[in-house]
Amino acid sequence: MKKASRKRALMSALAMLIVSAISLSSATFAWFSSGNAVGVDQIEATVSNSDGSILISATGVGDTWKTQISRADLEAVTTNLLPTTLIPVSATLSKNQFIAGSITDTVFKATGDANSGFVKYTVFIKATTATTVDITPTFNSTVAFVYGGVVQDTNRLLLNANAGRSYYPIDDPSLIATDGNTNDIIDASEATAGALGSVQTATQATGTIQLEMAEGTVYPINVYVWAEGQDAACRGVVLPSTSSLVLTIVKQ
Repeated sequence: MKKASRKRALMSALAMLIVSAISLSSATFAWFSSGNAVGVDQIEATVSNSDGSILISATGVGDTWKTQISRADLEAVTTNLLPTTLIPVSATLSKNQFIAGSITDTVFKATGDANSGFVKYTVFIKATTATTVDITPTFNSTVAFVYGGVVQDTNRLLLNANAGRSYYPIDDPSLIATDGNTNDIIDASEATAGALGSVQTATQATGTIQLEMAEGTVYPINVYVWAEGQDAACRGVVLPSTSSLVLTIVKQ
């Protein structure tokens, strides 16, 4: 009896471990030599949890709270959830800022604030009792210049399958610069107007955001996937590929 009891306790602990997961996939990229478009084929998003103590919503209000949401839930509230093309942008996640641009002479030229051309959606979570969770995203892509990002309040994770990849994020759409060292990236010292980040932003393949959840409080989580124009690989033609961002929320 004691052995069976221990086995049931172990299975219960494992069932409680994985509280929820969000998966996002984007397939069939084609970067054109004109430097203006990447095609995205599909996106999937599902969330579930084992015991209902963590609830998820696509809106964060009303009776929309569930133990699982689908892509249809997100599409009902998110305009252009799956854009037909990704455009080269530069992302500054510390500001939730995306700057659109174009690739001219292998250099990214900022053109202004971007409001489309990248994947962005928000999910909301809340706990039925106070608890602490670890939010752990894992990003994979065979396209070097495609990045993922997860933002929860002041907690931000910049993700790339090649951990340690870095770029200078553009903070000002009026940037004028010349690629003096011909590395296809505008370094901070090369900007003649406007503002770049003072240091390169480095990526990781995965990471963890620890969140202490008060009972009944709503916490938004923003998820992004984009083509980073300040990445040197964001040039020329790229073979079809698949990218994914999986977000797992685990109760401590």
